[in-house]
Amino acid sequence: MIELQQVIFRLKLKQSIRSINRDTGIHRTIIRNLNKVANNSGWLSNDRSIPSENEIHQALVAFNLKKSSKSHDLDPFKPLIKDWLAKDHSFVVIHKLIQEHITCSESTVRRFIHQHFPKQIQPIIDLFRNWNKM
Repeated sequence: MIELQQVIFRLKLKQSIRSINRDTGIHRTIIRNLNKVANNSGWLSNDRSIPSENEIHQALVAFNLKKSSKSHDLDPFKPLIKDWLAKDHSFVVIHKLIQEHITCSESTVRRFIHQHFPKQIQPIIDLFRNWNKM
């Protein structure tokens, strides 16, 4: 298994993310996140030694937690979106209504609605039907 220290070492040597991915098999997203953490921590400067595996792992976990705690730009509009969905407005209409307040794409609105307001699945079989009388 490739250690994260080895990835930091390769980043220090200015290897590309794609070449590190090709050589190690580590996903490019992980390498990008590790590169951001290393740049913020100053691990890529020549005068710094490569940190321990435990330090790298803790910094990555902290980075991922910080990244996931960011609020979405559409979060303040949740109550409005909920009302518009209750009125059966389409994604296009909701997008136009949100455009009055904030600039975003229709696909962003769609993803936000699908993520925060999932539709209830309608049952296929009528459970209350009297099946014995058929």
